[in-house]
Formats: sequence, structure tokens, C-alpha cells
Amino acid sequence: MGGLGLKLLRICAASFVGSAGIQPQLFGPENASLPFPAWSGGLDILSADPPIFLLRGFISGGEAERLLRDYELELIPEFVRSANDTSAPAFQRCVRRFPASFCESVPAAGDRCDFQTDRRVYASQAMVKVHERVASTVGVAEDHVEEAWLFHWDKNRRGQDLHMDTYHHFQFPPRIATVLVRLRDDPVGVAFPLAKWPAAHALAEDENLVEKLTKEGNELPWRGSGTGRSFKSLGYLDEAFAEVCRKAPLRLRKGDALLYYHLLGDSKVNMRSVHASCATETADAAKIFMAKFVRGGSLLGPYDSLRTPPVPSELRAWMDWRQERSGLDTAAIWIDGADHGLLDPTFCQQQKKPWFVRPAHVPGGLPVLFCGEPREMEYVRRMPGESFEIHVVIANTGTRPWPPGTVLSLRDGHTMGGPVGLRLQEVPVGSTVPLALQLQAPSEPGTKAYSIWSLADGERVPFGALLWVDAAVAENEEDNSAAPGASETLPDYPRGA
Repeated sequence: MGGLGLKLLRICAASFVGSAGIQPQLFGPENASLPFPAWSGGLDILSADPPIFLLRGFISGGEAERLLRDYELELIPEFVRSANDTSAPAFQRCVRRFPASFCESVPAAGDRCDFQTDRRVYASQAMVKVHERVASTVGVAEDHVEEAWLFHWDKNRRGQDLHMDTYHHFQFPPRIATVLVRLRDDPVGVAFPLAKWPAAHALAEDENLVEKLTKEGNELPWRGSGTGRSFKSLGYLDEAFAEVCRKAPLRLRKGDALLYYHLLGDSKVNMRSVHASCATETADAAKIFMAKFVRGGSLLGPYDSLRTPPVPSELRAWMDWRQERSGLDTAAIWIDGADHGLLDPTFCQQQKKPWFVRPAHVPGGLPVLFCGEPREMEYVRRMPGESFEIHVVIANTGTRPWPPGTVLSLRDGHTMGGPVGLRLQEVPVGSTVPLALQLQAPSEPGTKAYSIWSLADGERVPFGALLWVDAAVAENEEDNSAAPGASETLPDYPRGA
């Protein structure tokens, strides 16, 4: 059986939903019910669990071509391959077409074949209309919809590993839905191996498996960078995905869109929405499409932008939101002779910037407060595989004791050889605790890496200050000896009282 055509899918899906009497239930954060999608151009229910809809003719052929021209999508693979070379022909072509700040910002770090739009530096009227259409179709305010991600995957980009669009539980506000829009006919398709629809894989009927994945997948911490590896370790799930791609991939025509939802009624992630694009290695044409992610709240409030926030920024915003409800909090202490006090993040919060604490690298050293993520040029230079220790004194500044089972553990980034966790005893309000971590720089010369740590309660929910550790690994010993010390480039933010 070849690729499953849309016409066949429509018939099967309509029969499935109608005969079973199933209407998908759509949920936002905190069990909020969402309205049924409002699209008059032709809407078909493909799956009730997870809710997946086909939006026929979501954009016209003319709009698709306009978007291709407006954002030079044909240029993307060539451009991102030379993103760091401003003298490259692709970069120069971009600068002739767009503001320089747009060309400098569009390549996504670590993802070499796609970029995200930014209306603050370049606004396409066609994209503005699509943005408004997504918001009205899903039934949310326009500031709940992220800027568009644009993708051009040729044979050099095989596709993706299985993943969730709610790729970490620290998304704030959480993603509730995704709209994928085809700007060209899809040559390979997309697969949802656990979706319950007529073309479902046998694994989708294994309720025990789905329940197990749901329990594991909703535990903290759980992020996208580890998601692909986690699913790949489940060989049977990866094999199911490959089989669906071979036998029944979901392909969309130019201008059609796929709308699917991510949350269950208890605000947990619906693991049945795990999916991936099928491999493009043998495709006759490039896979060109757009993704619009819908959030459960405004992005402008915490971030002043509709672009996807970096993971550390979302983690900080999510933890600040939870802290108001949990009563658990921490702050780093600075000690300078007889003088001491708390590192106060108020300045950062007023600027709507995430805040991090960089611990000292010697006992008794001063920690440093950062508003925003430290820049790579500010990373501490280290030799490949160098062992080092960080030190910080933290205080319980919450309204209740830290509970039994509290641990210091990794939240994001490179493990740097750190422990799985350091367990703490119950700490009363107002008490302080000195912490020390033995770490190791990455072994690969030239690597730039960060590692974010924090306390977490017995349920592995993080709280308090985020400890930021970084390393710029030297190419050689001479490079390291000539490097400036980290203290020479640190910003001077208020310590607080």
C-alpha cells in the first residue's frame, strides 16, 4: 500500500467519527475547554485521540506562492548552511532582500534548515493574514499564536525523529495546538503512530503502552532535546513510525493544513500526539511547509515577542509562575567580608528578562546575577575534560520549609559530568545552605556549553534560583592561556540587600 491519499483519509475519518459517535474534546491549560475549530473552507476530523483536523484550502495557491516569495524559502537550505559567513552569496542575497537584523536572526541554532519569522524587522502582509486566520480558527487571541516557523527540507535533511510539539513541560504558556500548512504538495507525509484512526498502527490499540508512555512522558523534567533520544530508545515505537511512513503517511496538498491538539483534560500532555515528518531522502521534491504553534496564553506578557522563547527563558517564567502558588523559593547569598545579602532579581523581572545565578568557582567567591542568558563570549574558558567545582550559598526565601526529598538537579543543557542529584534535608524558612558541585568541561575542543541547575521538590518540580554554569572549551592549551577571565566580561547588576 502506498501513501494514503487525502480522499481516502477523509472518507475513513468521517465514517470512523460518525459511526462511533465520537466528537473530539479539546483542552487548554488547567482543564479549560476549547471551542471547536471554526473553518468554513472544509474541515474533516481525522482522529479523535489526539484531536486531528484537516483544514482544506486553508490558504490559497496564490497565498502560498506569495509566502514562498516573501520569505525567499527557496534560499533557506543554502542560507542556513552559510549562516555564520556574512560574505557568503546566500547571506548577501538575504541582506539585499531583507533588513540585516532579519538575516542575522533567522537561522535557528542547531537546526540548519529552518527559520522563524519576526514581524518586528520584516512583516509580510500575507503572513499577517495567515496569523489572524490561525487565531480565529482555533478560537484564541492573536498574541497566543507564535511567529511562523518556515521549513524547506531537501534530500540533505532526512526529516525528524519522533517528538512532541509540547517539547518540554516548562513551556509557558503551554502549547495547546499546532497548525501545519503545506506551501507545496507534501512529497513524503507525516506520521502519528499512536493516533487512533482507521489507518492506525497496531500499537495505537495498546492502551497499557499508551498509559505507560503518558505516565513517563508527563514526569518532570522532560524536554524536546531528550525526547527524540527517549523515543528512539523505544525501538518498537520508532519501527511503528517507519511502518506508518511506508504504508499510510498523511500527505497534504498545497494550501491544506493539519490542526492537532496536545493536551488531555487533566492538563497533561497527550502522548498520542507524538509524530514526525517522514524521511525526505528519496523524495522527488523538497518538503516545504510552515508551522504555527498556538499557546494557552499571551506570549507578549512574559516575553514582549511572539517568537518562540529559548528554553531557559521559558523555564524561568514557568518557575516564577509556579512559585506564587507553591510557596517554595530560594535566593543566592553574596558574602563580601562582613557584608552580605541576597542577589535580588527584581531588576531583571522589571525588564522582563529571565534571571540566572552564576556560582563562584572557588569557596567564598561571589556569585553573579545575570539578566538574560549569558552570551557565549562570556563563557568561562576551560580545557577539554577539565574538572572544576562551583560554590554557592542559597537561602530558603519562601513561605514554607523545603520539603523532604528536595534535590539539586539538572534542569537544562549539558550534564558536565554532574551528579544525578544532591539530596538536601528539610530546610526551614530563613535558613541557608552551602552547595558545591563537582563538574567536568566537555571533552570536545571548541565546544561551548551551558548547564542549568536548581532545587526540585519530591515530585521533581523545580523551584527557586536557576544556577547557570558554562564552559567555552579551548581549541588548545595556548588558546586557553590567552583567554580573558570570565570576571572581565561579567555585567554589573544590582546585588540587592
